[in-house]
Amino acid sequence: PEGVTSIGSNAFQFCSNLTNVTLPSSLTTIGFNAFSFCDSLTSIVVPEGVTSIGSEAFKNCTAMVSVVFPTSMQAVGDRAFARCSGLEEVHISDLNSWAAIRFSDDEANPIFHAGTLFLSGAPVKSLRIDPTWELPRQNNSYNFRYLTSLEEVHIPVEVKSLNKDIFIGC
Repeated sequence: PEGVTSIGSNAFQFCSNLTNVTLPSSLTTIGFNAFSFCDSLTSIVVPEGVTSIGSEAFKNCTAMVSVVFPTSMQAVGDRAFARCSGLEEVHISDLNSWAAIRFSDDEANPIFHAGTLFLSGAPVKSLRIDPTWELPRQNNSYNFRYLTSLEEVHIPVEVKSLNKDIFIGC
């Protein structure tokens, strides 16, 4: 219900018949393993206000086809979307917010399986690196790896460097 601010660790782990979840707008965090092995869950809309998703939160949600990320997201833990082999679509409404998310590893980012990032309903095929983005903010940046829908990248002269592997798998 509204008022819930956190989905705790292991809260719905192994709920194999769970097909749909409606998360409240009051939610701010999704914990470690919160929905892991919910292998009938088909999609998740992470509400605006959620700032973090814990490690392995959606691990092995093999029926999951789509994920909607809010602009408020700041961090996604290790392997949060590991083995989500059915993922096809990751939806966002703001590219700058997406670029600011700290993904802990390849499988923290649902693009690892989906391959396509949808910005306001359209697949991202062209990307212009914004000089104000702090890419990469860490040793490796996982925000755009495995984005197989990507056809072209524009790097303006103001961008002085990009870290290794930033577009690996594209």
